[in-house]
Amino acid sequence: MKNHRPDFYTANITLQLRDSITDRIIDEVHSKNFAANQVIRQAKWQQRQQYKTGLSGIGSSDTDYTPHSATQAIALTDSSLTPDPANEWTMPGKLIGYATKSAYAGPDPLRGTPNITTLEANENYSKWVFDWPTNAGNGTINSVGWVSTVYVNSATDGTGPCFLSSCTIEQTWSTPQTWRYFARANANLAFGSLANTVVYVLNSTYQQTTTFNVNGQFTAVRGIAWDSGNSFLWVIGDNGAARVIAAYNSSGVLQTGPHTLTTRSYIALAHDGTKLWSMTQNTNNQHTMWSINTSNGSDISNFNFTTYYNTGDRSGYNLAVGLCWDPSTQRLLVRTAHTNSYYYGSLNFPSGVAAALYAYDTSGNEQLVNVSLVGYSAASASYNTYLWNMSTPYHDFDVIDSSQFAMPQGSNVHRVRLTGLGTRSKLDSPVVKTNTQTLKVIYQINYV
Repeated sequence: MKNHRPDFYTANITLQLRDSITDRIIDEVHSKNFAANQVIRQAKWQQRQQYKTGLSGIGSSDTDYTPHSATQAIALTDSSLTPDPANEWTMPGKLIGYATKSAYAGPDPLRGTPNITTLEANENYSKWVFDWPTNAGNGTINSVGWVSTVYVNSATDGTGPCFLSSCTIEQTWSTPQTWRYFARANANLAFGSLANTVVYVLNSTYQQTTTFNVNGQFTAVRGIAWDSGNSFLWVIGDNGAARVIAAYNSSGVLQTGPHTLTTRSYIALAHDGTKLWSMTQNTNNQHTMWSINTSNGSDISNFNFTTYYNTGDRSGYNLAVGLCWDPSTQRLLVRTAHTNSYYYGSLNFPSGVAAALYAYDTSGNEQLVNVSLVGYSAASASYNTYLWNMSTPYHDFDVIDSSQFAMPQGSNVHRVRLTGLGTRSKLDSPVVKTNTQTLKVIYQINYV
C-alpha cells in the first residue's frame, strides 16, 4: 500500500510561552506537520470502511483489519531531527511533556491538559488546545506530535509514561535454536548463542551456516554484539569466577582480548561504534547500564534506569533482558520482560506495563519510544503475548533500522516494526520552557 500523504492532514501548530504571573506571551513559534505512516494507514482504513459496509453481509470475505490508532496523545520532545515522513514510525527524542485527550490537574512534571474552553471542531478543521502549568513540560522543545495512547501516569508511577503502541510482526523466519543472545551484523549475517560457549553463525534467513567455540576464553556467555567498524563479534561472559570480554571475526578467530572486567552479573551486550554497553540488575526493576572500554575492559561510565513496576494482584516486576544499539538515532534500546509469567497468558494484563521496549541516549536520558512488547500480526489482527514471556529463554534482539528490529521467539525470528507516531512537526526554532512560565500548544488539523 502506497502511503500517499493527504493534504487534509496538514496542521498549523502554534506554541506560546507565557509569563505565569502576567499571562503575557513571551515567545510564539509557528510550524506545520507531516502525517506519518501509521496515521495514514488508519485514515485509509476509515475511508475503506465507509465504502465496503454491507459487503460481508452478502457473501464477500472481509480481510481488512483495523490498524493501530496513533492520535490519542500529544507529545513534546527535544528532537531536532530533519523530518523523514516516509520512514518515521515512532516519535524521536527525549520526552519533555505530554497530554492526553482527558482533562488533567495534578503534580505530574510532564503532563498537560486540554483547554476545554477553546477546543473547536467543524467540517473544515479540528483544533486541539493544550496547556502546561509552571511545574510541567519544562525543557527545550523541538518537536510536537500525536502518538499512541498513554498508559502510565509518570507522577504516580515514577518512571515516566508508557505509550501503548504494539509492535507489528511484519515477517517471520524459522530458526534452529531458541536464542538466548542474538546479534545481527547485516542483512546476510547474524549470530546466536544459547549462553554456553558455542556461537552459531546465521545467514540472511537466520539459518545456521556454521559454528565456532569460544571455550578458550569463556566458560559461559552473557551477551554478544557486532562491531561493524572492525567486523568483530564481541562476547561478554564468564571465565570461571571472573568476567571478561573478547572479540572474534565471523569465522571465530580471536581478534582481541580477553580483557578482564569488574565482576558483575552482566545482562546482554551492545556496541555503539566505540565502546561496549551491558546491564546489571540491582533490585527488582532497578538497573544500571555500564559502558566498557574495549581496549582493556575498564568501566567508562554508567547510569541507572528503572523499568515499569506493576503493583496490586499482578505481582512481579520488569527485568531488562535484551540490549542493542540503534546507530541511526544514537540510542540504546532495552527489551524488558515481566517476571510473573502467570499473567503473561492473559491479555487483561496491561500490555504497557507487562513489558516494553525502552530507549536511552548515552547519558541515560530516556527517549520516547517505550513500546509495548505485545506482538501484533496485521494479517490475522491477533496479538502474540510470547514476545515478552519471561518463562521462555529468548530475550535478546537487534536493530535492523530505526523502526525495525529482529526479535527471536522460540524457533522463530520475527522482523518487528515499531509503531505509534501519528504526526510530527519540527519547530522552526526551539521553545525553552522554565518553571516561571506556562505553555499553550494550539494544534489545528485541516481537512480541506
